[in-house]
Formats: sequence, C-alpha cells, structure tokens
Amino acid sequence: MRILIIEPECNGHHLVSYLKFILRLALSKKIEVTILTSSKSKDHLSLQILKKINPEIKLVFFPYFTPRKYNSFNLLLHQIKLYFNIKKAFSKIYSNYKINKVFINSLDHFDKALAIFGDPFKGVPFFGMYVNPKFHLPFFKFSNARRFRFIDSFLFKRLLNIDNFFKILVNDHFFLKYLKKFNFRNIKKVQFFYHPVEFFKNYSKKFSYKKLVLPKY
Repeated sequence: MRILIIEPECNGHHLVSYLKFILRLALSKKIEVTILTSSKSKDHLSLQILKKINPEIKLVFFPYFTPRKYNSFNLLLHQIKLYFNIKKAFSKIYSNYKINKVFINSLDHFDKALAIFGDPFKGVPFFGMYVNPKFHLPFFKFSNARRFRFIDSFLFKRLLNIDNFFKILVNDHFFLKYLKKFNFRNIKKVQFFYHPVEFFKNYSKKFSYKKLVLPKY
C-alpha cells in the first residue's frame, strides 16, 4: 500500500508537527509513503527530520510561489494556482506509482479551490486536516462578522459532497457543534482529532496530578 501526503508549506509546524507521527505509523504498518511538497522544502530542516524517521520516503516537488498581494481575491487566485499545481504533480506521480490513499496535511492551503473544482486525484480516496476554519466563529461571538462567511460555509458544504473525500479531521469542538446545529449534510465525514504532543520524558500519574493541581485519583 502507498499513501501520498501533500503539504505545500515547510515552515512552522506544517511539515513536521503532524507528519512525524504519521510517518512512524506508516513505517510500523509497512506502508510506503510519498510526500508532495513545494520546492521551498528541498533543503529545509523539516525534510531532514522526516527522512531520519523514515529514510524510504519518496519526495516530489512542485514550484514554490507566493500570492502577489494578501487580499481576498489574490489569496483565492493563489489557491487556484496551487490546486492545479497539485493536480498536475499528482498525475505524474500516479503514472509511476499506484496510490491507494491521499492525505492532505493542511486543507487550509487550497480548501476553496478544492471545493470549486472538485477531486484532483482521479477518484483515489483522500482525507485531510482542516485546522483553521473561521466561518463559524461569529455565531459563537468569538470574532466580528466576516464578509465572506456565507460563501465559506457554502464552499465547505461542497467539500463534504465530494464523493471520494471520505474524512475531514478538525480540532475545534465549536466547529463540529456549528455543523450539527445547522444540519450540514455528510457531517459523518467530519471527525475531531487531538493535537499531537510529544513528551521527551515519561511522567508518573501521581506526579502529573500533583503538577496540574488535580484532585486525588
């Protein structure tokens, strides 16, 4: 079995924070891994860390680019360009390797383009993490009204209707609550996940309770 992991961004937590756990799991299950990322990642420390975890991973790159301006229109154009770069790169990968599943490490990079243009993966089942949804925030009075929140909501509904998009992982309880409140279709595709944390030392249960000032267990 081979899984394709897509992560365009190498900076911050994007390439390492989540993927190192996925790579360890894939290695333990003898799943072959290909990572599709931007050319900016080629000499980045993040990839060196991932290669140490799983030296057998294959790396594929597409050209790196940034938005001309950081306004709504240009950010959408950036997403569309990224979508078609990923679609083109996937076609090349698919012609050389049998891909069984695709994992998108951060849907936020091109979620709107994905909703507009649909499946770029030739029917291969895919899933991903949606780490920063915002259109539900005004409902809970966590932020001021967003100009395009109704459009964002509509586009997310389109995402849920993509047949081979079988799972969306989110770490925002309020987002799940919002989807249930407004009866979004295919809500079973949306699942909560806990942010992965790695400890460099094991602590006893007694020590942890004391440090966190919790009641005696």
